[in-house]
Amino acid sequence: MLTSCSPAPPCEEPITLHALLEAAEGALRTAGYKEATIFQYQVAWHGLQAFALSHGYPDALSNDLIEAWLVAKGYPVGRWPSPRPHALVRVVAALRLLVQVYEFGEIMPGRVSNLMFRFAHLGRHRPQRKLQTCIGQSAGEQRIAALAPALRDIFIRYEQDCLARGFRPSSLKNAQLSVPRFFVWLMEQGVTDVSHITATHITTYLTSLEGCVPAYVANQAGHIRCILRFCADQGLMTSEMRTAVPPCPIRDYRKIPTVWTPEDITRLLAQVDRQSPRGKRDYAILLLAARLGMRVGDIIRLTLDDIRWAHKRIELVQTKTSEPLVLPLLDEVGWALIDYLQHARPISEYRHVFLSLAYPYAPFVSHDNLYHLITGYRRKAGIQRYQRQPVGMHTLRHSLATHLLTDDTPLQTISEVLGHTATASTEVYAKVNLAQLQRCALDPEEVMHATS
Repeated sequence: MLTSCSPAPPCEEPITLHALLEAAEGALRTAGYKEATIFQYQVAWHGLQAFALSHGYPDALSNDLIEAWLVAKGYPVGRWPSPRPHALVRVVAALRLLVQVYEFGEIMPGRVSNLMFRFAHLGRHRPQRKLQTCIGQSAGEQRIAALAPALRDIFIRYEQDCLARGFRPSSLKNAQLSVPRFFVWLMEQGVTDVSHITATHITTYLTSLEGCVPAYVANQAGHIRCILRFCADQGLMTSEMRTAVPPCPIRDYRKIPTVWTPEDITRLLAQVDRQSPRGKRDYAILLLAARLGMRVGDIIRLTLDDIRWAHKRIELVQTKTSEPLVLPLLDEVGWALIDYLQHARPISEYRHVFLSLAYPYAPFVSHDNLYHLITGYRRKAGIQRYQRQPVGMHTLRHSLATHLLTDDTPLQTISEVLGHTATASTEVYAKVNLAQLQRCALDPEEVMHATS
């Protein structure tokens, strides 16, 4: 899987640009790139080299050289247009490959972690992920490092306790973002000892989150409640603080899932070029979401071992709930997977079903929601959405549940198909079943008569 790589130790004698370009060309040929693609990268690299010679830069790769060259081309770092012009996409791809060869001597999966090349993923990831490319730490790890020693020690002990109790990695990553944020806020208030935390501190902090979505506030409150409970159990504060966090209910009834009509899904799938390797892969991904209702996290983590061809089913452990899930391998989905596996999937040691189609043919990163994939085909199909209406891969899962409910499929059956641990999670889809809701409509005259 994709992992962050540690920065290479600084070289006593930096490699010259000429030697670096030769090494990069050799790495591309070793990786099996086509000569036409290599030529496109060479054009960008030689343009960088010519700029360095004409402007008096040292004969070595540097961040200053790269950023000055981008400015000269009209693309200053931090102000890249969206969507990016094709010329900028080509240049950035060439620079990233060049940096990888400079750092690691080859083209390999992973993020560039050398501070000198902070440009490498700038503009591609969210702000907290930009920091990861700079110093090789996640946003959560950086927040922990910024804590006072006493608070940092408490959080590390809390993490160890969570691991011992079987917390999922995703839950721990969430805690790394939420709890240190609360601790940093306490430090700004002059509190560096958890025994000095009061109920007023907690309510003031939660009030400062006004404007955030209710789910985020409830998430913050939940993590604060857990860390205070841990501190109380460890004797670091009074037991009364266990109940100091006020409830933060989420009004789920106000949210209505985005649902695609069967016609829209047909139009979406029709936009996929099933003759190309990318189209074969994308078509299989979209079918898994639209026909089986799989979560995007389960799709990108699906392995070859999860597909039971002899029994025509998919067996996996859900990423979100860690619960097993068995799904029927419908003929339409099965043939799409076979077409992709036989004619499009690169040869790789990875067991993941879906891989990138460019060297080094790695799986999708764990936080990829494939939004770009579904959005591209939606726009090609001319399917419009209202402002602020969700249009990601998860909407295909919503659509399947709603269509099953329209066909009078019992909620318990839908819950099993979607892998919900509780039927209550499935009841939300009843809000978009207009036919069933119309049966529940009240006659205003009867209501007035009953209340008179």
